[in-house]
Amino acid sequence: MKKIITIVLTVYCCFASAQNINDYKYALVPSKFSIFKKNDYYRLNVTTKLYMEKYGFETYLDTDEQPAEFKKDNCNKVYVDLIENNTMFITRIQVVLKDCYGKTIAISNEGKSKEKDYQIAYNLALREALDSFTILMSHKYNGKQLTNSKTVETKIEKEEPKPTSVVNNSTNGISELFAKPFQNGFQLLTNTTAIPNLVLTISKTTNSDCFIAEQNENKGVLFKKMDGWYFEYYKDGKLMSEKYTIVNF
Repeated sequence: MKKIITIVLTVYCCFASAQNINDYKYALVPSKFSIFKKNDYYRLNVTTKLYMEKYGFETYLDTDEQPAEFKKDNCNKVYVDLIENNTMFITRIQVVLKDCYGKTIAISNEGKSKEKDYQIAYNLALREALDSFTILMSHKYNGKQLTNSKTVETKIEKEEPKPTSVVNNSTNGISELFAKPFQNGFQLLTNTTAIPNLVLTISKTTNSDCFIAEQNENKGVLFKKMDGWYFEYYKDGKLMSEKYTIVNF
């Protein structure tokens, strides 16, 4: 039963992200990704632009000539960037999409390559990451007109009262955690104790604001709201909710 609940909550998180992606008609790819010092390093920026166009976004580099509708507002587009987590022998790349406020909307799976030639390795890893971006495969612009003010209004509308079925569970005075990379996600450890203690183990989903979470026998989801991160799970038929601050997220 707990496994079914976890799957349902995770699917809900991913579906919510998919709805958000469909609000965007445009994508902006920088001429220089944040992890590099050169423009269009190994032609990765142009490759990313082509993929975003394949996924149904009207896409421009920041050096391209851009239409007036694209330029008139910062919040009518997704902003594309790369993150890397390389090891000595493996190139690892993920593609991240952010909104005009810098909030992550979606993140790809990790693309990997063991090629020694960096140009080949980065291109193979990037293509694998972009090919894994399943949330974008069903992208279809829904006609919504996003502007700075409308985006703010949308965020305010989403702040709803907590349902009465949710019980705010005690966190035993532990509310501040830091994330340590672990397998397909992170271990969340106490940040205010002399010896860090494990509080949660979380696994990545296709939505960077939603994780599958485990705390001893409790299994549920960890997801982000405007005021922090919430771990929710069922205990004795009641939906429990614990709020945390993750200092390095």
